[in-house]
Amino acid sequence: MVFGSLSDNPPRQNFLVPELEIGVGRPYGWLGKSNSSKTVTLMQLEVDLALGRPIFGRFAGPGQPVPVLRIAYEGFAKAPEDYARLLRGTGQEVDYPEVGKRLRFAEGRHFLGLDADANREWLLRVTEPYGGGVCVIDPLVAACRGLDENSVEISYPLYD
Repeated sequence: MVFGSLSDNPPRQNFLVPELEIGVGRPYGWLGKSNSSKTVTLMQLEVDLALGRPIFGRFAGPGQPVPVLRIAYEGFAKAPEDYARLLRGTGQEVDYPEVGKRLRFAEGRHFLGLDADANREWLLRVTEPYGGGVCVIDPLVAACRGLDENSVEISYPLYD
C-alpha cells in the first residue's frame, strides 16, 4: 500500500473551469446513456470556452477565449448548424468569422481507416495548433474502434 503525504504547499492544478475541475493537460470523459445530450452539452461548453464566457452561463471559465477543436465522428455534417444555433442562443452579438478562428471541427471518421501509429500522427498534427486549448473527440469510439464508447474497457483506463 502506498500512502501520500500532506504538505502546507501542495502542487496546484491549473484549471480551465475550476468549479467543474476541468483541468489543463488531463483527459476528461462525459459518460452517459445514448441520446442523453452529451454532445450538445459538450458543444455548449466549447462555445462558452471559445467566446470566453462563463461556462453554461454559471461557472467561471478562463476569463478569455480559448481555442477549441472538436473531432466529430457523429454529426459532423450538421455541426455548423448546431454551433450557429448555440451561438444565437447566447443572446450576444457574435462575430462568426472571429469565433470560427477559435472554434474548429474536424471529421473524426478519419480515425476509422488508420492503424494506431497513423491515428497518433494524424491526431498530433491536427491538435498541434490548439496548445493551451481544448480538443474534444466525440464520441470516443472514433479513437477506439470496435469498443463501445461507454464501456468500462475504455473509461476505466482513461479516467482512473
